[in-house]
Amino acid sequence: MNQQQLVNLISPYLSLANNYVLEPVQSGVVNRVFKLSDGESHYAVKLTSSALPPGVNLSDQFRLQRLLAQQGIAPMPVHIDEQHGIWVEQWIDSSTSLVPRQSDTDVALIARTLATIHRLPIAGKKLDLVSLWKQHLTLINEQNKTCMSQLMATFDDLQPQVEEIQSRDICLCHHDLSIGHIVQDNPLVIVDWEYAAVGNRFFDLASCVAINQLTQHQTAALCATYAKCSELPVEQVLNEVAIAMPLVRFTNELWLKSTAKLNRTHLFVN
Repeated sequence: MNQQQLVNLISPYLSLANNYVLEPVQSGVVNRVFKLSDGESHYAVKLTSSALPPGVNLSDQFRLQRLLAQQGIAPMPVHIDEQHGIWVEQWIDSSTSLVPRQSDTDVALIARTLATIHRLPIAGKKLDLVSLWKQHLTLINEQNKTCMSQLMATFDDLQPQVEEIQSRDICLCHHDLSIGHIVQDNPLVIVDWEYAAVGNRFFDLASCVAINQLTQHQTAALCATYAKCSELPVEQVLNEVAIAMPLVRFTNELWLKSTAKLNRTHLFVN
């Protein structure tokens, strides 16, 4: 898909002026992001791969993110085109220089942000981690059968833990909160809600540790700040994150393996 084709697909829903500019912002494993501006209106346009990874549903995200935007904590979604894998939302300028420095300030901000998300009075789809793992495993089995024996053994070992943690400490979770996804601190605005779902708060914390590649010291600081913000004992938070960490590592391993060969043939090419 080229630039003109992309704009032609979304412009009827945006009332764009003729002097629009579409510029690439960043690329991920399964998507590319652009800024679309016409002088007065500004949008973030995300073009996904032709095969969304397990756990991502654009319609579900659109409904959830509209509720989050009404709370002021996320950009307002404007348009989705599931056939072409296009997502359009309000563009939010970053008020912070949030590169992955992993400083003490960053860790404290992440902890406060997670605590804020976990207090939101918003319901969403529930994360079914076992089902999600099975979807990943099916994709991996189609691509690379050589690693399946070890993956299935790990799946069998961890499944009882999943069933236990998914029955408690439930709240809305982001599940992908890198420091770069916090685009504003005051007021707080967060982007990239593709993996958001109702789940175990400590699994979300452990996911955050992994995504931001926090050290042991930083993990302890994250848990301490989160515990204070959430009025929980620090020891409980540390212990629960340690329990959830193997589940997060396995989830990330499955995600990396299953998305390694996603078909990107319709992504922006010229």
